[in-house]
Amino acid sequence: MELIDTVLRDKNQRDYKIDCMVDDQDQPAGYICYGPTPMTRGTFDLYWIVVNPNVRGKGSVQSFWIFCRTR
Repeated sequence: MELIDTVLRDKNQRDYKIDCMVDDQDQPAGYICYGPTPMTRGTFDLYWIVVNPNVRGKGSVQSFWIFCRTR
């Protein structure tokens, strides 16, 4: 939760990114937290993939992973 607080408190920070996903009924499905790896170019650290238990087993993690790789 500290990373989420950091992102919400400081819109100018560039260390962490959080993207959320909703299901087909616009209900929260989960979120992914990632950020650039210090002292590198073009590499990122994946900190969290969080999925709502109601959508587990429906490809949410795979969707997050594909999204993250294309960022």
